[in-house]
Amino acid sequence: MNKLFSYLLTKSREERFRLFVKLLKPTPSMRSLNVGASGPNGAFAEQFESLYEHPNQVTGSAISFSEVQDYRRSFLA
Repeated sequence: MNKLFSYLLTKSREERFRLFVKLLKPTPSMRSLNVGASGPNGAFAEQFESLYEHPNQVTGSAISFSEVQDYRRSFLA
């Protein structure tokens, strides 16, 4: 993958995460649903759960069972 594209995608994900935290002000008791979640084997390592302070409060959903399994291995171990 193009290094510039990868860099810009990482920065974009980080900025969206900062915006999420700023606007929603999540607490440890709040649950979140990550629609389209996948582990780093299926996408990029900069996933919501890798940045979020309370990843055990996140439920991930995906289209395929293999993506859900990758997600579970990556973030729920």
